[in-house]
Amino acid sequence: MSKLVENSFLVVISKVITLVLGIASSIFFVRLIGANGKGDLTLLETSAALIVLVTSLNLNFGIIHFVSKKEDPAKILGISIYVVLFSLLITGVLLAASYYFNFSQYLIPDGDFLEFSLLLFAMIFILETKEIFSSFLKGFMLFKDLYVTTIIYSVFRVLLFASLFMMYKYFDYSFTTLQLLWAHVLCLSLVMIFTFFFFLKKINFLPNFNLTKKDVTVFLKYCVVGLVVLVINFLSRKADIWIIDFSLTKESLGYYAVAIGLCDFVLQIPMTLRSVLFPYLSSTKSELERVKLLSVFSRFNFTIIFVIAICLVSVSNFLIPIMFGSEFEASIVPFQILVFAISFIGFRSFLMAYFMSIDKQKVNVIGATIGLITLLLFDFVLVPRYGIVGAAYGALISYFLSTAYIYFSFYKNESQLKHNLFFVNMEDIRKIKSIVKSKL
Repeated sequence: MSKLVENSFLVVISKVITLVLGIASSIFFVRLIGANGKGDLTLLETSAALIVLVTSLNLNFGIIHFVSKKEDPAKILGISIYVVLFSLLITGVLLAASYYFNFSQYLIPDGDFLEFSLLLFAMIFILETKEIFSSFLKGFMLFKDLYVTTIIYSVFRVLLFASLFMMYKYFDYSFTTLQLLWAHVLCLSLVMIFTFFFFLKKINFLPNFNLTKKDVTVFLKYCVVGLVVLVINFLSRKADIWIIDFSLTKESLGYYAVAIGLCDFVLQIPMTLRSVLFPYLSSTKSELERVKLLSVFSRFNFTIIFVIAICLVSVSNFLIPIMFGSEFEASIVPFQILVFAISFIGFRSFLMAYFMSIDKQKVNVIGATIGLITLLLFDFVLVPRYGIVGAAYGALISYFLSTAYIYFSFYKNESQLKHNLFFVNMEDIRKIKSIVKSKL
């Protein structure tokens, strides 16, 4: 428990640092690229994330789950390499097909097809490679190296875009959207390089390609079930972007993307804490201990995110125009709504990790499906009438309903009723104080 708390403390500190640096770099980047350029990046990131999600078969959670259960990591790496090669092949075929059958506008922005295709391909390769090696580090519970990597990335990104902004503001340099997008990809590649470096330094084993049918089947079966959940969750988070892109203007998409981007900074806290907790949940043999770990983490997560949401809503009316300029005042109301939607996603993510650790992912599938269906229903009704504010309300309602189903599924077992998942209590604070004192 003390090691878990130590890792959690380090991850929170590193995330606070990277959140501050990330917001700073985002300010410089958005001011350089503008609303339309931000919309282009959002489309590229959404396409890359969906392709990675579908073709990489949920490798990251599979790697963490099986490595933490002491399965052969060399065979897992061998399977992962085959999956990534398959993913890159599918990406190439998909881009070629999009060009010849004229549907590339759904994958990449309008303009230079070749360069936008290269950008998308590079983003997918970097994301998949980084995820494989970071998942092994998480599976072996080597979280400190991941903290170092994220901080280095955040510092480099701030320095890069601050320098470009200074050149633009004071030396009259101008940058094209494509140049700024390649600068973004350069930053992503830095994360991949450092993650691979720490993998070689701390683990360093060769992949085993001598695989049996059972090796592949057991691993991929777990991954594919989790993949269904992730695809539905992804669509729930991104469907409003596609609906806005189809129903409204690229400028509106840019405003909504800024609101989502700020919320995603907040969402990094529960998602990173979950990544620390998940290998411990998978490796724990006692159900009582597993539920206790979940409860403590859920309470701290919900309390932190709820307080942050209240604070951000209170200051967003003047903070967003200061950060991004008066052009982005349209992002304020959607952000104020979405930040509470993000609170539901963060809370739900811990319950989903619990059901994944005990291999009961059917609950996650149903909960995620409820979220997606309700999001589509509300967005198709609200977006044409209320624009990006309607999209934000649709997201809030859908995430609440999805979370409610998973929450009540957790409490179907009467033994769970005594576990508080929401707000930190005095016993939690005393335990944390005791652990901190023991480390000093």
